[in-house]
Amino acid sequence: LRFCARTNDRATAGVLARLRISDEHCWNDAAILKGYFARRGAQSLFGPRTGVGLFIGQSLLDLALVTHGRLARPTDVFDRVRALAQSVDLLVIKPHPYEPSTSHLAELASGLSNVAWTGHNIYALLCAKNLNFVCGLSSGTLEEAKYFLKSSERLIEPDRNGRQVLPKACSDWIPVPAAVASIEAMTEICRPFANLKQAFRSLSP
Repeated sequence: LRFCARTNDRATAGVLARLRISDEHCWNDAAILKGYFARRGAQSLFGPRTGVGLFIGQSLLDLALVTHGRLARPTDVFDRVRALAQSVDLLVIKPHPYEPSTSHLAELASGLSNVAWTGHNIYALLCAKNLNFVCGLSSGTLEEAKYFLKSSERLIEPDRNGRQVLPKACSDWIPVPAAVASIEAMTEICRPFANLKQAFRSLSP
């Protein structure tokens, strides 16, 4: 499990840099998943001769969907999705597993003639041999697709990736393991603030 973090605090950036994991971890994890689904999953989606594209659904409210100061919806990029759908036999829509509403995706699908829906495991889908591409607004799956040798298309550029809207001191995204939330990592991140609090206490009458 990998997260990406960024900060405009120099001490915190140092901790994140020490936790940083290399790209090789992701390639290794993808190879393990491909081996797993090769033994236990289907080799293709809807038949090996069917060309498939995948649209990744996201939750309705997500910081990653804010672009140009507004919340993007799938229908905002309908023309681009339709063009992608026309390049394959089926465009498969995968809703976000923690978003109960699919109305925003149904609105997109209503204008397309070759849509199918799926609730399958996302990594099983990425392992399918007949998956031609992955697209979506700004899902993290678009980054993961390359480790499964699948092309991806990000349909918006979120503001959180734009240098022009970030503090000048803000770091780049730093890939870190789940251990970033451990007691040890949090203690190290908070240590400078604890020292600052102690200094203020020593100044008080």
